[in-house]
Amino acid sequence: MTHDCSRDLAWLLLRNGQRLQAATDRVALAHGLAGGLRDYVVLVLLQEERPRTQVELGQRAGLDKTTLMAALDRLERAGLVERQLDPGNRRVRIPTITPAGSTVREAIADARRAAEAVPGMTAKELQTLRKLLARLDRACEAAGMKSTGSCV
Repeated sequence: MTHDCSRDLAWLLLRNGQRLQAATDRVALAHGLAGGLRDYVVLVLLQEERPRTQVELGQRAGLDKTTLMAALDRLERAGLVERQLDPGNRRVRIPTITPAGSTVREAIADARRAAEAVPGMTAKELQTLRKLLARLDRACEAAGMKSTGSCV
């Protein structure tokens, strides 16, 4: 008996996630982000969610400590991110996005929307898919289903 992978949710998510990651990588790389999607996600989270610590940022981004530090080092060297000591705990560093980082994030966001336009799917279908995937993410978190390692 053969297995129909088109009915396997994990496989479908992985396969299409890889395709969309490749599209976003191309856009991010064209805008100078050597880490592609990973660097873009860090910039988005710093801009929109403003995590208080590197640990919190890593958890939100789905990045392990080593991968996150490499991304932050790269972004800091490019002048897109700053890390400052927490005045209440000098062992903690607080990452923030710089004005230059915000400019790059906005440029990539605009170009990424065009890269995510999938032929054969309407804007409404893609919007519904985003909502369903966000709901799936929340449900998996609530169920204690943790991701392993870095997800981007």
